[in-house]
Amino acid sequence: MDHRFGYCIDIGHTLRIGVDPVASIRMARDHLYNIHVRDLTPADANGGRTSVPMGDGVMPIREIFRALAEIHYPYFVDLELESHYDDPMPDCTKSFAYMRELINEMGYRAG
Repeated sequence: MDHRFGYCIDIGHTLRIGVDPVASIRMARDHLYNIHVRDLTPADANGGRTSVPMGDGVMPIREIFRALAEIHYPYFVDLELESHYDDPMPDCTKSFAYMRELINEMGYRAG
């Protein structure tokens, strides 16, 4: 595939359709140009999931960040959070703190 073609993976949508987000990242490799991250609750009786702060759900966040490190992903990781529209900052702050801690534990320096 030409290097100009690539993927933007939304791990929430990936998980919702039953595809392993970690495998998707590894498959895309050099063609992964953007990633949207979120954490989700377990599926309810109807298969629905709710967005929660990073680290509070079932998303394999640690493995996702490991896969990004393995492929030497150089671009943005965009947080998507669809909860508490009236006051999203506490969940955003918690999510960013979780991701920074995880990245630091992996031996990288998160700003």
